[in-house]
Amino acid sequence: MTPAAPVVLLLLGLMGAHATLPAVPSLAELRTAAAMAAGLCKTRPTDLVFIVDSSRSVRPSEFEQVKVFLAKVIEGLDVGPNATRVGVVNYASRVKNEVSLKTYRTKAGLVKAVTKIEPLSTGTMTGLAIQFALNVAFSESEGARVKSPDISKVAIIVTDGRPQDNVKEVAQRARDAGIELFSIGVGRVDMNTLRQMASEPLDDHVDYVESYSVIEKLTKKFQEAFCVSDLCATGDHDCEQVCISTPGSFKCACKDGFTLLDDGRSCSACSGAATDVVFVIDGSKSVRPENFELVKKWINQIVDKLDVSEAKTHEQQQN
Repeated sequence: MTPAAPVVLLLLGLMGAHATLPAVPSLAELRTAAAMAAGLCKTRPTDLVFIVDSSRSVRPSEFEQVKVFLAKVIEGLDVGPNATRVGVVNYASRVKNEVSLKTYRTKAGLVKAVTKIEPLSTGTMTGLAIQFALNVAFSESEGARVKSPDISKVAIIVTDGRPQDNVKEVAQRARDAGIELFSIGVGRVDMNTLRQMASEPLDDHVDYVESYSVIEKLTKKFQEAFCVSDLCATGDHDCEQVCISTPGSFKCACKDGFTLLDDGRSCSACSGAATDVVFVIDGSKSVRPENFELVKKWINQIVDKLDVSEAKTHEQQQN
């Protein structure tokens, strides 16, 4: 039995005469919220690399908060070799590949590896880190999959400083290679740099927090960004018999003995074999004219559901 679709309740509190209503969520946003609330959220296959600034401006306690944020985002992913693969690039004046996309196949292993990362505590070479991610972290030798429409390539950059090198051109090369870039700025970060790095639309790909102590509030955003609701489980489909989930979509099928029709949704009990059909109609005087019209109408309704052609169904009426 298909589970009932989750219900999302939106509570709006108005304070004062000039209160402003929040923006009305889109249908996609409501579906995502419902899927997450019901535990029906999946993540499409993704190669995800975190690019984390650990320069001297990031205190050890703050770097620990970054690692907590990474761990919580990972907890919301479907981690596995055929699902989401996660890598972590640590940078300052130099760059270190802390976690390769090919290394860990479980959430537990990933989270444990993240907790062991230590800050590098020198300068801020953000452009160098993006170039490293493009050349190394997203390479097939490090576990990245061959470029495909079915697999997303995503990098999340976390920084609190002004880069000591150029980021604009290398970020453009990364985007041209099919990598979706999110940039998260903390504290006195250069906002122009964040915008130069991020993918369009910037409103969705650039985030700012006042301090590392509140970076965790972005966890939900990224969990939702990677969430693909199971439309079969939530009931957001129009399959007549069987719904089969695919990432962000679905396809319909039929039970044994039924055939999927050309609309891709409906099922017919008729087989695809060629058939000769003959209607034998009683047209004697005992059948009133109005009743004979009803018989013809009934036959037409049946014929409308048949694939009538020279190769398929032949239809004939005998009176």
